[in-house]
Amino acid sequence: MSVMISLRSFRLSNTSGHCVLVEANKPAMIPSPLREGAIMAGMVDYDAPLETVPTPEVRPTPLPSELPSEGHITGPFPVVTSAPAKTVEAPTQVEDTGVDDAEALATAVRKLLVRNDPTDFKNDGTPKVVKVVSEMPPECKRPTATQVFAAYEKLQDDPDLAITD
Repeated sequence: MSVMISLRSFRLSNTSGHCVLVEANKPAMIPSPLREGAIMAGMVDYDAPLETVPTPEVRPTPLPSELPSEGHITGPFPVVTSAPAKTVEAPTQVEDTGVDDAEALATAVRKLLVRNDPTDFKNDGTPKVVKVVSEMPPECKRPTATQVFAAYEKLQDDPDLAITD
């Protein structure tokens, strides 16, 4: 450790966990891993006797038995010891909308392929998920990118979508 001094107040720290609060014009004990950073921050060595350098105040962490018991904590905010229980009812049965998600996905991808708008497709030629979702009915589940790609691959072999001259 070295004793250094600075003309400004700042926090000196590094990524390994060392941290020192430096006050302007007051000597500070700088650990060796922070010395290079302290020099880069403008600190210089302090040449006074070591007895005049104040040591940092170390406050011990109180033991759990020394902490105030619940309900005796003083402060600006009241302590809530219990809260009313909130009951949330889960849906008992999922409604069947009558729409097959796989069929709706295939229809949406087919619409995009027939429309053939370049903004509906990614650079690799596969349909964008957002565009597919916009073509699907709102009661369908949102498909994943993998599901969209699988539906796209199935429709590649469809003779109705083949380009003929």
